[in-house]
Amino acid sequence: MKPKFLFLFVLICANSWLQSVTWHIKLDGSGNFTTIQEGINASADTDTVLVYPGTYFENINYNGKNITVASLEIITGDDQYIYSTIIDGQRLSSCVSIVSEEIDTCLRGLTITNGQGLIQYPFLSGGVNIWGNSDLLVHCNIMNCVITNNFSMNAAGINIRDGLVFLSGCSIRQNYALKFGGGLGIRDHSQVTFDPVNRCSIYDNFAGSGVDMFVETIYFDELNVIVDTFTVAEPDRYFAQVFPGNRDFIYNFDILENFIVPYDYDIYVSPDGDDANSGLSPDDPLKTINLAVRNIASNAENPNTVYLASGTYSKSQNQQLFAFGCKAHVNIIGEDMQSTIIDGEMSGEPFFYTGSGYINSALKNITFQNGFFHQSLLMTYYSDSIRFENINIQNGIITDSGAAILSAGGGGNIEFINVTVDNTETQDGGNAGAWINETTSFKATNCTFSNNTCTGSTAFSAGLYAMSSGDISIENCEFYGNTATGNTWQGYASALLVYDYNDEMGNVIINNCLFYDNVVNNGNSTIYAQVLDDDVLTFTNNTLINNDSPYGIEFQGNIEFSNNILRNIGNYEIALFNKSGQGIISEIDISYSNIEGGQSAIYNQSGVNIINWLEGNIDEDPLFLLSGDDPYQLT
Repeated sequence: MKPKFLFLFVLICANSWLQSVTWHIKLDGSGNFTTIQEGINASADTDTVLVYPGTYFENINYNGKNITVASLEIITGDDQYIYSTIIDGQRLSSCVSIVSEEIDTCLRGLTITNGQGLIQYPFLSGGVNIWGNSDLLVHCNIMNCVITNNFSMNAAGINIRDGLVFLSGCSIRQNYALKFGGGLGIRDHSQVTFDPVNRCSIYDNFAGSGVDMFVETIYFDELNVIVDTFTVAEPDRYFAQVFPGNRDFIYNFDILENFIVPYDYDIYVSPDGDDANSGLSPDDPLKTINLAVRNIASNAENPNTVYLASGTYSKSQNQQLFAFGCKAHVNIIGEDMQSTIIDGEMSGEPFFYTGSGYINSALKNITFQNGFFHQSLLMTYYSDSIRFENINIQNGIITDSGAAILSAGGGGNIEFINVTVDNTETQDGGNAGAWINETTSFKATNCTFSNNTCTGSTAFSAGLYAMSSGDISIENCEFYGNTATGNTWQGYASALLVYDYNDEMGNVIINNCLFYDNVVNNGNSTIYAQVLDDDVLTFTNNTLINNDSPYGIEFQGNIEFSNNILRNIGNYEIALFNKSGQGIISEIDISYSNIEGGQSAIYNQSGVNIINWLEGNIDEDPLFLLSGDDPYQLT
């Protein structure tokens, strides 16, 4: 640099430094202000808001100011000021917001606690929320801070979206997220650097998945995480999650100490237990499910189990943290479906939430009741080989597009055995009962979907929506009393919707199922089921009775239809629509079935599809028993 330009540069920097102001914040009134936000509002770029010891019940916002907010630790080096200088968010909103295109900020030497992020999008952090955009990353140094006991949907401790952030000497601990990232969340175009000398610690946080941290991005595929302490020495996806499902993402961990060593044993939990117990025997159980899942080891060769004793698990009775998640090769098994009850108490939190890395596991013998959440009550995301067995979900409300059980995101091999979803309502589309979305195979056996209600412009199915790129099997199931009411969209079914994923699908079996008293308003059918190309949909031994819809069943593809009873309220019992313009001609073989109205009850739009009316078909009164627990048993 030429001498005259060097002189000019130094002069500008010196002038900026000379013009910087330090604003003193003291609760006793002897400083410039008594609140931190007043100091920020008065400040200009390069100023320092110096906070003296005390608890400040505030939710501060940098408001685009390129400034430093710090305790006396910044000028003394005494870390006791970190613990005695506290921003308490009062569970109103984020404690600290840096969201207005700041390009040179610092937060230093404070305890950040009791903040609460938004529960719905954009899911802001409870502790420190940093939010820029792809064209202008927010720049921030967070140094020597304790970030603890904050709450949010995701990224409860620190949320970094489109931020250029340097983390040094921070302790991020005991934060709690409903879904992902109890401690730290890093999103989109963010660039985060961990100080390799003055190391941070991230540990003892809670979430459904990614209990310490998660990354949500498609713009980079690895991250160097250099810390002093992490919850475990070798984090898997339960501790360090990737969302949405980038299974090739790499965390490069450099960890000096670990907070726990997971037990490679079964762990026992009881409503009357104590989290100070070991949890290693039924006589010494833990109290909270979330802690048991965090403390148990994932062992692919010898899977471990979290055993739940009979009783009711809730926030009010025994301080449960929802959602709880699970690890790969770990089962969660209740003592008995009728007596092992998890009660959401309509608190606005999901029961169960887990992400990629959750494989080869089962959730079994549990009743979930009184759930209230915006998306789903039980969710697996990018999970594989998951079994729900002896699960009862009752009295739930989902306020957004979702379902009581939602398995989504490109996972595979989901199985339901004796699953019941009853009296669940979805208020803004989606599905009320279960939504199996983007899986490689799905199987439901001995399941019941009853008295569920789905409303909204995109109300797909009030019972079950199974979308898969592979085989689907639905056997010995009951669907009754489900109601789907749509405002504008016309393509849903009240009880069952079977569909392809990404133009791929396998064979479909719907066998020995009972559908009755289901209602679709402003829609199409009780059942919509399809297959593609050379795959076959086998529909056998099923009864549809007293369902109210324009069409009892809408089929697409190659259908083998045998030994069924159809007697419903509507215009037609079976519908085959004209999709020849899409290159689709459906063909159905109908045999040994009792169809009210006979062949005239089949709607073949434009006559383009093939209907093979084979032997054994009748149109007679089925002579149902019409009493007792099984009224549609044949006399």
